[in-house]
Amino acid sequence: MENYFKKSSLISLILSVVIFVIAASLIVAPISVASNLVVTLGYVLIAAAVSHCLSYFLTRNETNLLNFELAQSILSLILGFVLVFNPTGTITAIAAFVGIYLIVNSVFKIQLSLNIATKKVNKWGVLLAAGIIELVFALLLMFMPFQTIRFLLMIVGSFLAITQLFDIYSDFFVLYRLNEKL
Repeated sequence: MENYFKKSSLISLILSVVIFVIAASLIVAPISVASNLVVTLGYVLIAAAVSHCLSYFLTRNETNLLNFELAQSILSLILGFVLVFNPTGTITAIAAFVGIYLIVNSVFKIQLSLNIATKKVNKWGVLLAAGIIELVFALLLMFMPFQTIRFLLMIVGSFLAITQLFDIYSDFFVLYRLNEKL
């Protein structure tokens, strides 16, 4: 039982330190980290494409007519190359899609709040305020994608760094303090 606690605490400590380093990177260079993540995902998709292509040609006589591995391979390869060779465009496109979704969602939220207001229901103003705040954020995301993403990633990195510091402390506590009691 003692070895289990040591091993799991050590693994947790290593993971916490790695995540803390990633979080610190998000605070210092959020766009670079996001670009590197997009490129890494692109390479993963390219590797998956190669794997699916090999699987298709090695097992095509054994599989049924509904095998779509070649199509999946081609699509993964195309998307992988787009991510690897255009990470900035990918980040901008993601920001645009999220911005469009948030604009539509906020407009419906504003409409719903105004519909509720005509029925004299309390707290409709909170829904209206939430819709307006969401709309402002969506517009910022649409017209200033990098600045908005940079800010959000820095916030995420800050919260992640703080939580990982707590995890590192608790892992040390389990490894050293609790170990004395066992």
